[in-house]
Amino acid sequence: MIKIDKVIEALEFSLMSNMDPMITPYFDRKKQEFVYFDEHEFDAIIDDDNQYIGFYEEIYSNTIIESFILTINDTRIKERMFDIFRGKGKYSRIKNYFYTLGLEREYYKFRDEFIKEKAIEWCKENNISYEL
Repeated sequence: MIKIDKVIEALEFSLMSNMDPMITPYFDRKKQEFVYFDEHEFDAIIDDDNQYIGFYEEIYSNTIIESFILTINDTRIKERMFDIFRGKGKYSRIKNYFYTLGLEREYYKFRDEFIKEKAIEWCKENNISYEL
């Protein structure tokens, strides 16, 4: 059994490593823990296809932010957020806008819950026992 916090930690690492996918977390079914391999190590080590499970559905910051924007009721603000969240520098611009509107705490709460839900889904889909 694994603590859901460990799955969340691995998911967050995976989220950050989307920009540089050289090191990736995998769940080791035998050890019941996450291990981190670079793509070359993993190719050399893998001998049992069922021992290691990765996160096959990549979660991107874009997905989380766009999902949060969709929760905003004010259509005008929602459209403004989608306009801001485009092109180079979009992450800092949108986070600054969240701050300007006083939504930064709501966003981070939403983000944490989103990742937790994905972690629980991943455990269920892969028949991994977890505790909250």
